[in-house]
Amino acid sequence: DKIQFVKCAFDLRRQCQADERCIKELHLRRLEKKCVTSTMGNNLLYQMGKNTDSLTPPQTFNPWITINGRGVQNLNDLANHTLMNVICEQL
Repeated sequence: DKIQFVKCAFDLRRQCQADERCIKELHLRRLEKKCVTSTMGNNLLYQMGKNTDSLTPPQTFNPWITINGRGVQNLNDLANHTLMNVICEQL
């Protein structure tokens, strides 16, 4: 689901519409509601903040893609254009 959501969001030209449209297309509404109405969302936000603060090298822009726990500049440049290829090459 995570990879499908990221791919969906990257494929859309109007990023401001990506969340709503991808949630609907991937049938993630129930998971979204659970995240928003429970402590799950706050816990995830806190953990993602900690993860962001500990990135090596440090995050310099958004979106900052990490693969195998590392954000590598040349992978980010490539992943912004061909995300699935980059992921498959790292497996």
